[in-house]
Amino acid sequence: MKHKIKMMIYLIPFIRFNKGIYKFRIKDFNCYSNQNGISRIRLAIDYMIATYKFKCNLKNYLIFDFYYKNKNEKRKYIVETDGELVDSFNEKSTPDDKSIFEDKARFNETFNKYIQRGYIYCGLHSKTEIMTFIKKYEEVVVKPTNLNGGKGIKIVSINELNNIDEFVEDAINNKYLLEEKLTQNKHILKLNPTSINTIRVVSVVDKFNNVHILGCSIRVGKKGSFVDNMSQGAVGYPIDEETGLICGTGKDYYGGNYFTNDLGNVEMKGFQIPNWKMVKEVINNAAKIVPTIRYVGWDVCIKEKNIELVEGNLHPAPWTYQIGNRPRKEQIIQYL
Repeated sequence: MKHKIKMMIYLIPFIRFNKGIYKFRIKDFNCYSNQNGISRIRLAIDYMIATYKFKCNLKNYLIFDFYYKNKNEKRKYIVETDGELVDSFNEKSTPDDKSIFEDKARFNETFNKYIQRGYIYCGLHSKTEIMTFIKKYEEVVVKPTNLNGGKGIKIVSINELNNIDEFVEDAINNKYLLEEKLTQNKHILKLNPTSINTIRVVSVVDKFNNVHILGCSIRVGKKGSFVDNMSQGAVGYPIDEETGLICGTGKDYYGGNYFTNDLGNVEMKGFQIPNWKMVKEVINNAAKIVPTIRYVGWDVCIKEKNIELVEGNLHPAPWTYQIGNRPRKEQIIQYL
């Protein structure tokens, strides 16, 4: 009987409720339990309480280490269900304003001042123009314009295409955005040479039109991976907004802790992000280009002598700028 009661308690968090804040995979839960040596039943009970009181989902709970935090500390974090709070910064925006950040092609056109890579939107160009673009760069990044989280992105080499005409036709039909492959700073490249290890910077514009960096992190791809999205296996490390120094332990999508990069050749805490002053200057300027959009998560590529915007996100995941025990709810409220 006791065993059955324990199993019922353990299984309650895995029931799927309508609003989605309880939805998650058992694998994630078990992984955190094993990594931290915590009883699954104790973890399950604590998670249920945190979910009820603070409306967090499992990713918030694991990555923010809510198991180790008291109720006052938990309240200071922005979680996914704080959508109304963060959306209030963009409440005056029109669907057209929002599409600038939702459509990668429009983003590139709007923020072209901060983009140096070559690109071509296949929905507006001829087969000949697209063919010329591909031959110029030989290797291009293929991006669906309406997906996020690294979904659908791939690298295509002209030398590996069996039928270039067929590829171009497919790119036109799907209205892909083709881009020149980014090159990154040699120090960032050392963290993982196969992925573009971007900086996520979340900015907020207050009612006086002053830009504030709410939080930031660097996402480093797993060994052999091309993308640096945490949902695709990357690890996020917190960055001090003023200095550009990595200031804490890295976190993966399951709440695991990382002190080095995945290759194990760089101690991450204290690592200096190159060109940091330039990052702050560009974000300060870019954040004012679309006045009705006051809350954005920017992805930034650190290059050898400058930086480049990769994309902007209207709903940046809260853990990308609050990892490392750096809650930001109190700060964001004061900027309303």
